[in-house]
Amino acid sequence: MTTSSRIKWYPPLDAIKGDATELDLAAATPVREVLLRLQAEEPRLQKFFRMKPDSATCSGLIILKGGDILKLDDTIAPGDELEIMAAIEGG
Repeated sequence: MTTSSRIKWYPPLDAIKGDATELDLAAATPVREVLLRLQAEEPRLQKFFRMKPDSATCSGLIILKGGDILKLDDTIAPGDELEIMAAIEGG
């Protein structure tokens, strides 16, 4: 049985995905797998999804669940609510 998880998108990602989207998950899924799935569904997200195979974080994004920052190996359970925003760069 799949349950939808809600993703709230912040600028500039909301210009690509809208304010919020639903993601169907059948079981707890690692953040890395969810991001790869989202990127496959919407290639314009690729420039924000900078993941190295040996890294624990995605350098282009901040992913929050309940106010906690998630790492790539953390899991997202069906029904979880996420917030995804682009990481600020520059200095």
